[in-house]
Amino acid sequence: MAKLPEDLLVGIEVHGDAISVELANTSLHIIAKERIEIGDRLAHEELDWIIGGAIAMSFALEGNKRSAAAICIACDGFVDEASGRIVESRNTAMGSGLDIVGGLRKHIDTPVMVVDRAKVIMRQQIRDQMESGEVSAVSLDVTDDRVVFITVSTKRMFLNASDEVDISETLPGLAELSDVDEYATDISQRLAPVMEYLAPELFLVSAPELAQNSLIEKLSSSFPNSQIKMNEGPSESITSSCLKLALSLSNEKKLV
Repeated sequence: MAKLPEDLLVGIEVHGDAISVELANTSLHIIAKERIEIGDRLAHEELDWIIGGAIAMSFALEGNKRSAAAICIACDGFVDEASGRIVESRNTAMGSGLDIVGGLRKHIDTPVMVVDRAKVIMRQQIRDQMESGEVSAVSLDVTDDRVVFITVSTKRMFLNASDEVDISETLPGLAELSDVDEYATDISQRLAPVMEYLAPELFLVSAPELAQNSLIEKLSSSFPNSQIKMNEGPSESITSSCLKLALSLSNEKKLV
């Protein structure tokens, strides 16, 4: 009897106008890689339907009639990782409250998880910048009109969403205060209670160049026990990180 082809891991990153898909074996060797343009389909189609179509197209193009061993999807937004529901999206076209896992499981009988794209990047930064061990980290992403504050803790299980502290809506965008030094002081004061509670070892900052020095100086002064750094670009693709998470998810299934 001919041996059936090995099931593949699926890593997916959802962009505003495209979906990136990588297929890999359990050794994380990339078998296929696709970027599927979706235009404005997010405005009038369900995301799980679009993702399901992208997965089906990727396997069809791969051509060996394989199945998915596990799927990990990265989206922009706060995700309840226990259920896979996007609680609050940072992609306006995608919307909030989406149950991607539930939608996909209607059509695909395989383990599926959804993660916050920003938290995937943070976990890469923790791995790249900190020595081995258990770490708590926070990320502050400042733009003119909004702030995204994210927490990640390797001291807790990845699938436990209890490490999330969402205070982004309480933080003003850079344009709300004309003086950069005043803005840095205001942000530091607003973060103080949360920082005292979290006591993070690593504090990553993303901000326009004009505000970077003031923010780093003020945050370093206010939180001397945290290592304050500018947030660098990810060291590997988001889809590659998703493949590693999909591998863990697949292994968990085998243990059940």
